Amino acid sequence: MTSMESEFATRLRRLLQSVAGRAAIDWRLSPQGVSYVEVMPANPRALSFSVAWSSHEIVIGFAGADRIELGPPDEDADLALQAAEAILTGRGVHGRHHGTVWVALQLSGGETLSTLPHRKVTPAGALEAY
Repeated sequence: MTSMESEFATRLRRLLQSVAGRAAIDWRLSPQGVSYVEVMPANPRALSFSVAWSSHEIVIGFAGADRIELGPPDEDADLALQAAEAILTGRGVHGRHHGTVWVALQLSGGETLSTLPHRKVTPAGALEAY
């Protein structure tokens, strides 16, 4: 862990090491502001995503889609890491709803985390693993 890296960033870095060589990973760490990482898979059918965080929130964004907003890292780090793991392993579905691309992730505990909570939508396809 560098002096600029939070515990959340260290745990996220460990998780993303599992796709080293199968994804381009671009880190921007900021001790006072918003830090983020962009993950772009070599597999063109896998989902690109980013994770941005500050002391106030974690936001998981998807290329061409909406985002999932979570609480601060001290409350929602585990949830954010489960979401990132679901993306990396292809556990989820995606589709379009009124012109917006949406993503629903199947977390390790069986819960679903979606960019369109509380809406019933028909999936267009399954996510692919990195």
